[in-house]
Amino acid sequence: MMGGLLGGLSERLDLAECPGDELAALNWLGAHTTDRDVVLSEWEFGNLAPIYATARVFIGHPIETIDFQHKRIFVDEFFSAMNSAQRRDFIQRWHITVIAVVGDWVLNDSPVIFQAGNVTLYQAAP
Repeated sequence: MMGGLLGGLSERLDLAECPGDELAALNWLGAHTTDRDVVLSEWEFGNLAPIYATARVFIGHPIETIDFQHKRIFVDEFFSAMNSAQRRDFIQRWHITVIAVVGDWVLNDSPVIFQAGNVTLYQAAP
């Protein structure tokens, strides 16, 4: 039984399919965040963050995230429909400190704290 569990763990930690830009951002989070930080991202990135960092994630694995379906809607709205004031309110309400973007979406009202290829990390709150 234990061998089966450890075998699954080693497969899960083998991130050969994780793009280098994402891996660089995850490593940056591991070196520069603490358990007081909360990362907002799409769930796929958030699912990997706890492997590298002690920072908490707003949304991660669908089964391990409380109220995943609603949080997924919130994330979609944050990245598509919210204006600056709504994003600020969201960040304050959920204590978000870092916003991770994989892709070409740009957040003009927060400073970039890390960038590698198509992955950008923004400082959401001090």
